[in-house]
Amino acid sequence: MKETVLCLVCNQEVGILANGAHLKTHQLTVAEYKLRFPGSPLISEKTQASRRIPFTQAEKEKIRSSCKLVEKTPEWNQKNSISQKGKVIPESSKLLMSKSAKIRMARDGNPMDNPEFRRRSSLGQAEGYRLGKRDGSRSGRGNGTWVITPTGKVWLRSTWEVKVAKIFDEFHLKWLYESERVLVGDHVYVPDFFLPELGVYVEVKGIPSAKFVSLWPVFCETRKAILIDKDVFKTAETYLLSELGKYGFQLKKD
Repeated sequence: MKETVLCLVCNQEVGILANGAHLKTHQLTVAEYKLRFPGSPLISEKTQASRRIPFTQAEKEKIRSSCKLVEKTPEWNQKNSISQKGKVIPESSKLLMSKSAKIRMARDGNPMDNPEFRRRSSLGQAEGYRLGKRDGSRSGRGNGTWVITPTGKVWLRSTWEVKVAKIFDEFHLKWLYESERVLVGDHVYVPDFFLPELGVYVEVKGIPSAKFVSLWPVFCETRKAILIDKDVFKTAETYLLSELGKYGFQLKKD
């Protein structure tokens, strides 16, 4: 039974390829080697045979007793989050992560190209919004700010959205931010605001993209929706009152 495995790059017998140490001399990762030589072994026959030997019950109990089970309570999550805060990922690690993702995409394709995958992803995230696990504050990106609402803190991504949210507050309109993910054709669309008491969606879009221009009319076919773009933003308050009035709503400002 062989104790070595053949490297197909240099035809050299080595102890193991699975840990990637030898492959580094060829500037290859294990994933790249597997793509280049599909089906080729990464460990020796002797190592494979030893790994097939099942654990005895006594060995299983010993391993189980030595493992510390962690109950992921909210306190544990908070403590773990604090311990990870401020950690910097080295650029070399980022490059490896990016390279690995590119290899996976080249091998399996982009999962977002699959309409069924997008649909399941949309439903899963929508369930997260419904359960309160997602509230639009997941990234903290953009030029917006944190806004305090009755249900908690929400990050609005742009100053335009902040202004529109303030208009809703002035009229005591309950609003939800990015509360739904809607499948429009083969695309997932996330409306900016939803006014649950009125059943109206409000989208704030400075310069609409070509994709948005194609999706918006389809989205509006079965929904009450208002678009605030650069042409009406300066008079957003008056425009909102006018558009909501078309749906028969009378709003009174304090």
